Amino acid sequence: MDGGALVALLIVALIFGGIGGGGSDDTSTTDDTQEEQVDTCSDGIDNDSDGMTDAQDTECDPSRPDFDGNENGQPDPR
Repeated sequence: MDGGALVALLIVALIFGGIGGGGSDDTSTTDDTQEEQVDTCSDGIDNDSDGMTDAQDTECDPSRPDFDGNENGQPDPR
């Protein structure tokens, strides 16, 4: 393979994302998404300052109507 063909092959590979990128350009992950994934129901801290930690807090009890899996003192936005 000559130098010109190699350069052309590399350009095609870069265009289609075949070199090191895995072909994904998904950059939609934001800091907000990562913050929502923080598990505040198993850290042993009273995160919402209501006097109850984790298993004591109703936001961390799936059998309760106000359960949202996040001890932040806020209703579930969903």
